[in-house]
Amino acid sequence: MMLLVAAALVTLTSQDVDAEPLAKKLDVDVSIPTNPGLAIVGADPSGLTQISAFSDLGAQLGNYMDESGRVQPGFAFGVRPYWLGRNRITLEEYAGRDALTRIAARTQLSFAGVGDGDDGVRLGVGFHTQLLDGQDPRYLDAASPAAQNLGACLDRLNRVANLARLRTDNPAAFAALPEAQRTAALAFNPSQEDACYADARKAFLDQQGWVIGAGLALAGEDGFDGLEEDGLSVWTAYRHPLGSGPGDLTARLVYRSDAEFEVTGGVLNASEASAALVYGEERDGRRWELVADYTIRDYDTPAAVGVVAPDEDGFFSVGARYLTRIREGLWLEFGYVSVPDGGVEQDDRVTVQVKFDLD
Repeated sequence: MMLLVAAALVTLTSQDVDAEPLAKKLDVDVSIPTNPGLAIVGADPSGLTQISAFSDLGAQLGNYMDESGRVQPGFAFGVRPYWLGRNRITLEEYAGRDALTRIAARTQLSFAGVGDGDDGVRLGVGFHTQLLDGQDPRYLDAASPAAQNLGACLDRLNRVANLARLRTDNPAAFAALPEAQRTAALAFNPSQEDACYADARKAFLDQQGWVIGAGLALAGEDGFDGLEEDGLSVWTAYRHPLGSGPGDLTARLVYRSDAEFEVTGGVLNASEASAALVYGEERDGRRWELVADYTIRDYDTPAAVGVVAPDEDGFFSVGARYLTRIREGLWLEFGYVSVPDGGVEQDDRVTVQVKFDLD
């Protein structure tokens, strides 16, 4: 009997090593945030409000309405450099990293382009990062339920799966195991992994989130020739869940310097600061948001005859966003923003995006 138990333990130990979870693969499939590059170039004005799960490698395709009412094609992609070449880091090893390393692991570089070249092109580059461990599914810590639940759940499931395999590979050793372990193995079903991820998604959305980022916009009226700087943006956003339900509230601050804006008679350079409040709900693979934003814009003095700066420097805008998961790692998003006239030609702007998690 002792020999059978020892054989079972050796078998389980070797299988546990083989099945040790890798940190890179431990992600939860919640709504994919808008790539900051698209918001930097003005294609998605409310896109910096969403705090969600970053992709190690992600992409977005979409059509966007510009300030003159023209529909422009666009694309974006983002990558988290820390995970390049680090495919074999285990969950336990990652949990032992220091706080700065974990922040670096959550930092994403992004790039976006909008326009077909005929009406000009706009490019955006930037970065953003999550500062709180609570929204890091890979970090195992008692204060981080999202990661704790997923890592512990998958670990328990791996052990039960090993017991189930032992039942087939070595029936005598399986029969020598304690009754509780045999009962768990008999009840094992691979679909139980879905329940682990479902619990982790809920725990993730119940956590506070804090994002900071910065980016640079480039614009060219004749395609990629003659690209010029069109504003530097910095932003921060804080997300707070509301009780035990699916709702959350996000506060966002953005500052953008030396960017061009269409006004009556032409364009003017301006710097602007905006503050937004966002209410959102996410459950069952769907998310919707309502956005209220107040912007203060400081225009340069017009240098050309006929160019007129708006009389009001401050204005409100409102927006809405709806996302739905098509399948794991694939989301469809619709966005709408209504901005006041303020000297520009187009009041309403619409976005349609397809978001991919490629890793």
